Amino acid sequence: MLTQTTLLHLPLFSCFISPVKLKFWRKDLQLTHTWTIARGSEKTSQVLLVELSDDATSGLGESAPIARYHESVDTVEAFCQRVDPAKLSFADVPGSMKYLDTVAAGNRAAKCALNLALLDGAAKRAGKPLYDFLGLGFREHHHVTSFSIGIDKPEIIRKKVLAAEKYPVLKLKVGVPDEKTTLATLREVAPKPNGSPATATSSSSSNPCRRTRIPRTWSG
Repeated sequence: MLTQTTLLHLPLFSCFISPVKLKFWRKDLQLTHTWTIARGSEKTSQVLLVELSDDATSGLGESAPIARYHESVDTVEAFCQRVDPAKLSFADVPGSMKYLDTVAAGNRAAKCALNLALLDGAAKRAGKPLYDFLGLGFREHHHVTSFSIGIDKPEIIRKKVLAAEKYPVLKLKVGVPDEKTTLATLREVAPKPNGSPATATSSSSSNPCRRTRIPRTWSG
């Protein structure tokens, strides 16, 4: 049994910081529309969620692995099972990531989820939004993101583009024979005044890097 005198000689951190714990679980995301690109379609997307926690802080992360890069929810789960969470720390994110690289090479989807959870916990511990913790200088309405429009029937393309009206940049998936109809539909529906560009991308195996800028503002 440890006496009071013995406790006084223990390292300070052992009295106040508990080891990090790791939990992970699968989650099926039901998509509003079937997501179709040149390589295939899906109505449900399965991801793996992770949570790192100690007595004072918790951080959440998510992994959305892609078969194209030889990763799946199974590979992410298998990697997480090999992780010793006691070697992770919200106080040392770079050191934690170096440890993860020793667990196994590659496995970027799994490491991404754990990195997100570490950063989330570290920012909470610092009492800052993540963008301030990372020194990104976020300003409202200054930073923008895009909205991806998957391959679909013209009537669904219309609904998707209208639903994405608040996004200044659209990314349209192409790579099927009837691309002209898809582009014509987007031109018909996309907002005309003060628009920003859209980008069309192909994910076909024959042309994986095809990319075309499409003005979102149309004069016709």
